[in-house]
Amino acid sequence: LTGIDEIKTDIEHVKVLLNKLCLSEKQKNTDVDIDIPKPLKKYYDRMYEMEVEPDIIHTLIKNAKKVILDTDINSEIQLYKILKKEITSFVDKIEPIALSDKSNIIAFVGPTGVGKTTTVAKLAAHFVLYKNKKVAMITADTYRVGAIEQLKFYGDLLEIPVYVIHKPEDVKEILADLKDYDLLLVDTMGFSPNNRMQIKKIKSLLDVLNPDDIHVVISAATKNRDMVDILNNYKELQYKKLIITKLDETKSYGMVLNALQISGCRLSYFTMGQNVPDDIEVASTDKIADMILGEEKDV
Repeated sequence: LTGIDEIKTDIEHVKVLLNKLCLSEKQKNTDVDIDIPKPLKKYYDRMYEMEVEPDIIHTLIKNAKKVILDTDINSEIQLYKILKKEITSFVDKIEPIALSDKSNIIAFVGPTGVGKTTTVAKLAAHFVLYKNKKVAMITADTYRVGAIEQLKFYGDLLEIPVYVIHKPEDVKEILADLKDYDLLLVDTMGFSPNNRMQIKKIKSLLDVLNPDDIHVVISAATKNRDMVDILNNYKELQYKKLIITKLDETKSYGMVLNALQISGCRLSYFTMGQNVPDDIEVASTDKIADMILGEEKDV
């Protein structure tokens, strides 16, 4: 290692220690708010490790505690299943894309680097290859270098059209051309949640596009503070569904529950890799609970 590499390594070690210290202090300060039964303590600790927000943890533990007091629990598996049920209830309903008889327009918004364009391609491939639907892709991302070419590459592979929106006035003609299609997937430009001008620009486009649904796309590796900014500032875009990408790039799955609480919307899909169309799946309440609590076989 060079001197610079050693310094970088030391800094990373300090960051890890500080994170552990902050987590320990945060947990210590909130433990007093709830009496945690000993059997639930390991799951309480596990959820903290997964970076689930304290108020969500307390709600889940409190609800599980009520069930335990009212039921004769005599095994670790039963305890696991009670907490798993609480998490699945918290997540509520999963809502993937559901097609109606008319042409369905689905738009995708999100910050840069979350895999939005690849997600659009995966969904296009899914509906073309597995559902035998007539699909077109539309991109309004004329900013990122290579964005249009990336989508056209997948369009050529799937033998489906790709249209480019250069200005809101293009929308009417594009939609007229695609009126006989089952599904139109619209990729938008990625931008900072703090860029009010870009948010208003996307909002103007969505107003003209009038999509049937809007999915906000966010990476599972997003820091909690950044996620709060993204989901709150994007609310102006009136998204209704949540896609979590890059699940393979983190081990802190608590952000899924945190994102649901902040956004107030329903989950639709998970992605976990770059392969098109394989690395996407309809979100699952069971999978979320297993990721956060650990799988039942490991209890």
